[in-house]
Amino acid sequence: MSVDKAHVIGFEAGRDVSILRLPHGDYVELVGDETEDDQLVLPEGGVIEKVHLKEPWVVRLPTPTDAYFWFSQRMRSFQGPVEERP
Repeated sequence: MSVDKAHVIGFEAGRDVSILRLPHGDYVELVGDETEDDQLVLPEGGVIEKVHLKEPWVVRLPTPTDAYFWFSQRMRSFQGPVEERP
């Protein structure tokens, strides 16, 4: 789903952030946690990578933003593609 919005997200140093890596770009987690990531059916070529932040990371989502959602017992969302990588 493509969404017109302006979003800036900040992540503190020392935390882990999940990144959905797809052949056409990287998408940052915005909703949910990694509890059920091993059960998600990802788009072809997709992998989820956990990144440990050594310093703060500020992400500016593009306009429009592509949003991937999964609805199961716990909702999960990744959005992007993001240009900046931690």
